[in-house]
Amino acid sequence: MNRYYHSNLAYGVSKNLELDWLMTLDRGLPKEDLCIVLEIRPTISESRSKHAGDLFENDKDLLKNVYKNYRKLAKLFNWKIINGERSKEEVSRDILNMVLKFVKI
Repeated sequence: MNRYYHSNLAYGVSKNLELDWLMTLDRGLPKEDLCIVLEIRPTISESRSKHAGDLFENDKDLLKNVYKNYRKLAKLFNWKIINGERSKEEVSRDILNMVLKFVKI
């Protein structure tokens, strides 16, 4: 599991870096079989946070762009999106169902 590759793409594009260049940063490393994005609007994410945000989390405009770019990248790379704003049980159930469907169990 490597969330950093996908996160680097979403944040990098949001900071006006070239997608092609960002993709070269992990060249040669194994790629995921399945990528699941838990989609949560920045305002909801902020309301759930128990800690003061870091440099990126305090930049509301950046977070809005990251949110939009995750959706664009998910479409481009066939990442799966799950609504992460629901209960833990609902999100967990959807993740499990998606994984089971993917591995065909």
